[in-house]
Amino acid sequence: MIACLAVLALARAGAEAKTFTPIPASQFTLTKHGFDAAARQRISQLATKYPQVGLDRLLADTNRVNTGPRPDLTPRGAFGYSWENGDDDVSYWTPQGVTGNGAGVQAVSWYRGSSGSEEGVRISFVNRSEGAYGEYRFGLLVRPTGGTGFAQVPIHAGGIAWAGRFLYVADTNNGLRVFNLNRVLRVRNRDLDDTGD
Repeated sequence: MIACLAVLALARAGAEAKTFTPIPASQFTLTKHGFDAAARQRISQLATKYPQVGLDRLLADTNRVNTGPRPDLTPRGAFGYSWENGDDDVSYWTPQGVTGNGAGVQAVSWYRGSSGSEEGVRISFVNRSEGAYGEYRFGLLVRPTGGTGFAQVPIHAGGIAWAGRFLYVADTNNGLRVFNLNRVLRVRNRDLDDTGD
């Protein structure tokens, strides 16, 4: 069984905290790639087939329930929860990063792959306001390929961060991928390849 566990550890103040020197933001350069007029057109084409529902409607339509922390995996005083049996007993999906929006919703990234090759990413959006441990639904990270087609984003998705309407996902070889959570589309199960809904 795979369990997601979030633990907050408070660092002891003292000499250890003074050994790190912050790097000024001016030493980092961000360059936007891949989002131009053609990309906007592909996104618009995709939305003609699949209705845009946004994150709020996704959270209002959760279809799975967190089963709560496992005592054998959760340290005393820490928060944890487990996935439904159908989600945590497969070997090809592995949970990775955890983030939240500060308003009771958490997002957990999973990558799909085997033998070192990444095949896709899904996000568990966990609505903690629904019950003690929350209800959740999967969203698949995709990129439009033109017309009404789309493809999975084949990255490891180890680190994720949520800021406003954007989900930032670490791409080991290409920096950050940015996903707009206002552009959540409802896709029919038959249009997916065993990725969960």
